[in-house]
Amino acid sequence: MLKWSPFVRIDSRAQSDAALRSVKMANVQSKQSPHTSETGPTADLWVRSLVFISITVGMAPILDWSWSLWSHSALGGGATAVVAIPIALILGGIASRHSEHIHESPSQLAGILLALSMMMATVMIELVDGDGPWLLAAGTLFIGSYFLWFCWSWGLRKATSIAMPLSFLLLVLPWEYYLRSNAQLTLQSWTADLSILLLEGMGFAVWHYNSFTIDSQRYYLIINETCSGINMLVALFMYTLVFTWIARSFWATRLTLLVLVFPIAMLANTIRVTCIYLLGYYGGVEWADGFWHSGSAYVLFIPIFGLIYFLNRGLDTRFRSH
Repeated sequence: MLKWSPFVRIDSRAQSDAALRSVKMANVQSKQSPHTSETGPTADLWVRSLVFISITVGMAPILDWSWSLWSHSALGGGATAVVAIPIALILGGIASRHSEHIHESPSQLAGILLALSMMMATVMIELVDGDGPWLLAAGTLFIGSYFLWFCWSWGLRKATSIAMPLSFLLLVLPWEYYLRSNAQLTLQSWTADLSILLLEGMGFAVWHYNSFTIDSQRYYLIINETCSGINMLVALFMYTLVFTWIARSFWATRLTLLVLVFPIAMLANTIRVTCIYLLGYYGGVEWADGFWHSGSAYVLFIPIFGLIYFLNRGLDTRFRSH
């Protein structure tokens, strides 16, 4: 006949605690990164450091060229580029904290693509002149290489979680410089057309002096490059990306808002130009060149942000119902 003994109970409890500790240790070891051998982490760290240094050194002439163009920009694009860097760093830190739970094996395919993209970007830098769109393409390749570097080091899902913050580094490149040389006259003309339609609807007798000048018997307004709307378009595109990412909107909502950025920016810029004309019409050049001419681009962002906020809520509600 078996008898209960307190010593047997204590011994069995100690065995169960030991078994539980061994299970926990096994779980911790199973969640560790695949680079857990004695020599693996050191070698992998050296390779990743070499890749990082190579990309950074390759980006140096691109950044120097971008700075030389932005510093001569008449549209304030350099301010957008400078703001893009801290935004990318802040959002990258937020994304990294949200993706701490993701554990994947590094992608070998991404390593091969990384090597190819770095070689292509380096060849572009060596072959092209000190100016031109090929440097813009090389800079885009180098920034894409950072994404491939994350894929190669930590896996696709980890890299995808910080893809949007990384994309903000593209705004450091002088896209606006090339938009100005290729689309500036078109936007100036469209802004003049829309402003004339609005003024005619208000009862003013206005007409085109040329494709980007609003003329009348009393006052005329030349829509130059600073009033074309390019700067507002680039900045609004960037801010919409930030807002929809922080708000965790549906992808359909994000894409819809990005498509709406262009008509919203054109409408806001048309209102701004029309108000400048009205100030000049009633108050002369002194009123037209006053606060509204220089500060209205910033003031208009307040109602624009409100519009984007309500559009985001409405679109999210609609897509959620489906």
